[in-house]
Amino acid sequence: MVVDGRQPTPRGCFVAWIALLRPLIFESGLCQTDNEFEERLRSNKLYAYTVHNWGHHALVASMERAQLILDLLASDAKISSSSQALMGTTITLLENGTDPNIKDTNFRTPLSYAAEYGHEAVVKVLLEKGADLESKDKTYGRTPLLWAGVNGHEAVVKVLLEKDAEQESKDNIGRSPLLWTAVNGHEAVVKVLLEKAAELESKDNSYNQTPLSRAAEKGHEAVMKLLLENGADLECKDNKYSQTPLGWASKYGHEAAIKLLLDKGIELDSKNKEYDREQLLLAAEYGHESIVKLLLEKRVDLESKSNEYAAKEGHEAIVRLLLEKGANIESKDNEWNGTPLLLVAFEGHEAVVRVLLEESADIESKDNEYGETPLSWEAENGQAVVRLQRRGTRLSLSYHSRRAPIPGRKVTPVGYRYRMPLSYAAKEGHEAVVKLLKVSADLESKDNEYGVIPLPLAAENGQEAVVKLLLEKGANAGSKSNLGRMPLSHDAKAGHEAVVKLLQPKS
Repeated sequence: MVVDGRQPTPRGCFVAWIALLRPLIFESGLCQTDNEFEERLRSNKLYAYTVHNWGHHALVASMERAQLILDLLASDAKISSSSQALMGTTITLLENGTDPNIKDTNFRTPLSYAAEYGHEAVVKVLLEKGADLESKDKTYGRTPLLWAGVNGHEAVVKVLLEKDAEQESKDNIGRSPLLWTAVNGHEAVVKVLLEKAAELESKDNSYNQTPLSRAAEKGHEAVMKLLLENGADLECKDNKYSQTPLGWASKYGHEAAIKLLLDKGIELDSKNKEYDREQLLLAAEYGHESIVKLLLEKRVDLESKSNEYAAKEGHEAIVRLLLEKGANIESKDNEWNGTPLLLVAFEGHEAVVRVLLEESADIESKDNEYGETPLSWEAENGQAVVRLQRRGTRLSLSYHSRRAPIPGRKVTPVGYRYRMPLSYAAKEGHEAVVKLLKVSADLESKDNEYGVIPLPLAAENGQEAVVKLLLEKGANAGSKSNLGRMPLSHDAKAGHEAVVKLLQPKS
């Protein structure tokens, strides 16, 4: 080919041919007869070269030339034209004695690749030449049918099944073709497999989930309908979490899938064995408000611990909804025996704290693990403890009831290591919280392990602003912990120069 009176390089021929001739050839799509295809090959000398070598040229092309290639790939008709030429090469190779079961380093055969990419015509040719239907690759352990199913190639799946491909063959993670098509939502292929009586309750190796369970997890409603119409088990449970399809759909917020399962009569209060959580609990924990409403309409058990999980994760709207429906505001979890208010104070969700206080949640409740109160958790985390303080906390709580009550209404409910909220706030440097607490807190309160008081804690941790606040309030710079250390010794040891200056006696 000569362009502009010059003899171009092979790369130039390739680009020029795509730019000038592709509308005449590629855009017409597949040739309908062998004679038409042979005429195309004869009249376009670079046709076969372009089809076989475009990938190489794409790698080395400039941006301008790359756009020509991208335009080529964007057209189904052009791709069909290219595929037809490649198929012709495949046929030629097979007719010349090439082994149809030749394998690459991953043990993949030509049939494996053709099935993966949906090349129906090539699949048929390979099967006619004796390609192995059940060959498996090394990495995934997938047969051609599995590859076609994973990628949703209905026509190829039909061809392979007509040749009696094993439809219960499983890959390295124990998934059958039906399981894979259910996971990926390939409705048409699921239908084909079910017509061939695929095993409905086939389970994978990871969680032992069935096709229905996996489809519910992914929210593939159409696939679920097909499976249920063919008798899939509504109550099937995986081995790891003992969770039903309804549990999986609730966890991931698939409302349409949940409605379908409820219409089919699935059990509402089946529990997840690892966390002892019902479906309402899962929906509440993950913040799926519309699903919580849906489940409440079905009269699920409100005595489940859904309220505390919604509170812990900070889902204000769901907390309000559950409380309106009569959920127990003082329900306790199985791990810490903590109420919703305790859990939300620990996580620092101020909006939910407000909701629970409006509903008169017990602000003196303690967890079993650390003996913490909501106030001590809030102080340690730097939260707006003024809300708890204004509610009139009875300030005489003790860690596991081992500390003698402190008379009065000072902010001294203790927690882990018998430490006061002011100590937590001072140590962590939460200046705003200290401002609130210092109104009524005991500035000399000590924890029961080391006798540490707020000022030394703030000094040791270099919290200059907090040290200044405590000194202004009248904290004693000479107070000692049970270890005999004073604030100045704490701070000098740590090297906090600014705090040392604050603590030194005024001349």
